[in-house]
Amino acid sequence: VNRAWGHTHLKFAYYNITPSIPEGETAPCRSYHFTLPYQRVTHYKATLDQSLYLGKHRLNLLLAYQNNHRREFEEEPHEAEMALRLHTINYSAAYTYRPADRHTLNAGINGMWQHNLNHGEEFLIPNYRLFDIGYYATWTGTVDRVDLSAGARMDHRHLHTIAVDELFETLKRDYTGASWSVGGVWHAGNHVNVRLNYSHGFRAPTVNELTANGVHEGTIRYEVGNNALKTERNNQVDLGIDYTSGTVEAQLSLFLNDVDNYIFARRVDRVIDPLYLTYEYTQGHGRLYGGEARVDWHPLHSLHLGTSIAMVEGRLLHHSGQERYLPMIPATCWKADVKYEFNHHGRTLCNTFVALNVASHFKQSHYCGIGDTESATPAYTLLGASVGTELHCGGRHIASLRLIADNITNKRYVAHTSRLKHLGMLNPGFNLTVRLSVPITF
Repeated sequence: VNRAWGHTHLKFAYYNITPSIPEGETAPCRSYHFTLPYQRVTHYKATLDQSLYLGKHRLNLLLAYQNNHRREFEEEPHEAEMALRLHTINYSAAYTYRPADRHTLNAGINGMWQHNLNHGEEFLIPNYRLFDIGYYATWTGTVDRVDLSAGARMDHRHLHTIAVDELFETLKRDYTGASWSVGGVWHAGNHVNVRLNYSHGFRAPTVNELTANGVHEGTIRYEVGNNALKTERNNQVDLGIDYTSGTVEAQLSLFLNDVDNYIFARRVDRVIDPLYLTYEYTQGHGRLYGGEARVDWHPLHSLHLGTSIAMVEGRLLHHSGQERYLPMIPATCWKADVKYEFNHHGRTLCNTFVALNVASHFKQSHYCGIGDTESATPAYTLLGASVGTELHCGGRHIASLRLIADNITNKRYVAHTSRLKHLGMLNPGFNLTVRLSVPITF
């Protein structure tokens, strides 16, 4: 329902998927039949979104419920070894006030409640109840040629886990932290913008990081939580410069993020299950920095050329050698793409295009060497292509059709950020996707 006074939206979503579970072997698969082991995931979601417009004021209320049932079948297709049912309620109330054309005030409260239940014979995390609540306020405004923004937030989390035999002990934790940021955009000229932002953040440890004690089938490793973990707290600076003209767009973004009590998983020598490597959650003083540069050129109305490069470096302070690098940091990546559009005003086929892209991932030699947690990853290059068009009838857009080909050379590679890299399991080879989108309006 959409009216002048606001809107009321009620949405329902459901999906049911059956993904396979990798077992450490890479072999061609020419069948869509399910083979053990595999998972079955059913997810239900209902959302109520209510918004009220009151002159310069606006009130938005949101309430959502989710039910996620995840089961893992390893030996029998009708008997789940691991089964988890997660109930989640999300809530939000936001108030917006615009006292003037160039100023906006926002304030609100949001959070969630969760209840996790285990029904299988195997466990990874315990039964638990979790409650999050956060309060925030933000302001945005414009002064001369500068757009300013500032915001602050206070969060609280209460976690209560339930003991299960000798696997998990009862755990009660409360975490409270503040986050804030201040920044601005200076419109230096008709074509140049300069962005600067400083922020302080807070993150509480997750249930998995605190209490895990079992085999994680998604990573094929035995994970051990650490109930002594403290909250992560970070300070970050972002700097960016944008240039825009009639034919050229260019962006440069740089960041520096200093994280105290950075949480990560490291490999340990302890053997709990002889079939799996053991990883344990720990933390340290981390520092991440890097940036991205991109240039887009439109020499013709229908021709688009683009290139970009992105780099991230993650360091663990007070360490040396290979132990000074944080895990799961992607390698430097250079990308380029070209796209040609034609038939912009066709009566049946419209906005047809053909595109090519290349992504070259550099060698990652800055890997986490703590306990052989990671190893170096060689460089690799991937090629892709796509074509697409829009279908019109009687002057109305009735559908969009796209054909997308990824890794068209069927390159054999393993990404450095793959959680299955320690098994030598390859990333996807040649993949062809057909996408048909049909808009439905009432």
